[in-house]
Amino acid sequence: MLFINDLIECCIPYSEIYLFVDDKLFRHITQDSGKTVLQRGVNALQEWTQEWFLKLNASKCTVMSFGKNAGTN
Repeated sequence: MLFINDLIECCIPYSEIYLFVDDKLFRHITQDSGKTVLQRGVNALQEWTQEWFLKLNASKCTVMSFGKNAGTN
C-alpha cells in the first residue's frame, strides 16, 4: 500500500496539486517570479520521490501552458 498524503504538504507552498487519476502540479503564473516558485514545487516533488524511493516516469510527464503568451520565455 502506498500513502502519498504528505506529497501535498511538500508541494503546497509552491503550487497547487491535485491527486486523482492524473496527478497534477500547477501554478497560475502572472509574473516571472511565479516560474521560480513553480520550479521550487517541482524540485520539492523530486526530493519527495527520492526520500520515499519512488521514481517519476519522465516519459509520462508533460508541460502545458495556457494564455496569450503561452510557451514564450
